[in-house]
Order: sequence, then C-alpha cells, then structure tokens
Amino acid sequence: MAGQADVRNGQAGGSDATQASKRAAEPAESVVDPANPAELQARYERLLAQNTSMAVNLGRLRQELERRKAEAASATDAAERENKRFESEIKARFEEIARLTEMLEERREAADARIAELQQRHDDVVAYAAQLEHAHLSMLESTSWKLTAPVRALVRVLARHPKPQRFRARFLNYGE
Repeated sequence: MAGQADVRNGQAGGSDATQASKRAAEPAESVVDPANPAELQARYERLLAQNTSMAVNLGRLRQELERRKAEAASATDAAERENKRFESEIKARFEEIARLTEMLEERREAADARIAELQQRHDDVVAYAAQLEHAHLSMLESTSWKLTAPVRALVRVLARHPKPQRFRARFLNYGE
C-alpha cells in the first residue's frame, strides 16, 4: 500500500521499473463484498485515484519521452550537420593535398629537367675547355710556335718603347 500512496500523491519513489516491481510484489487486495456499497465506493475511489495518478504519471512520462526524443533528434541533426561539414572539409583538404602533390611533382620534374640541362651544359663547357687546353698545348708544342719565338720576343721589346710620332708638316701662315 505504501507504493500506492506514492503513486496516488504523484510522487515517484525511484524509477518507473522499480515502482512496477513494487506493485507486483504487493499482495492483491482482498475481494470486496458486493453487498457493502461503502467498501465498493472506497475501492472504486482508490482505483480511480490510482488510475488518475497512473494517467498523470503516464502523461508526464510521455512528455519526458517526447522532450528526450526532441533533444536526441536535435543532437542527431547537429551531429549530422557537423559530420557533413567535416566531410566537406576533409574532401577539400584531400583535393588541396592532391593539387599540391601534383604541383610538387611538376616542380620536381621541372627541377630534374633543369638539373639535367645544367649538367649537360657543364659537361659541354668542361669538354670545350679540355679541347681549348689541348689546342693551346698543341700550339705551344708546335714547331712554328717554337720558330717564331724570337719574332714574338722582338715585338714585345718594341711594344715597350713608345712609337715615334709621325711627321706632320706644319705650314706657317706668315700673312696673318
């Protein structure tokens, strides 16, 4: 009867499952004598109060359930919106990474091509320098270079002395 009093007063003494188990554990009320209208009326009023209390609790529980469903739906919607936003951000980042990777690969290929070009130019310059050095050494070792050495020495000596001025005839202007 204590559980019924809590239910009649609209007070929950724990969870609804606990209240239901308390009610099931209570002994069934004794059979009412149909000839006694006062007892019937009292039983009717108790059952009506229990029913009213249960209806109020059921309404409150339904409201609580609807509120929780609305909260859950709102949270689910917010989570889905955030998930879509994250998915679009991830997609944008993947696209940016793909673009940057492609750009990096293009630059790497261009750098490799430039390195190959510069290496070829370097090799060409080194080969040309070797050819010039060989030609220079060949010229220095040639007979003609050795035979013309005295002439070159004379030219160097003459080059050190100033050149004589060319003679220019000067005309005197006597009448002026």
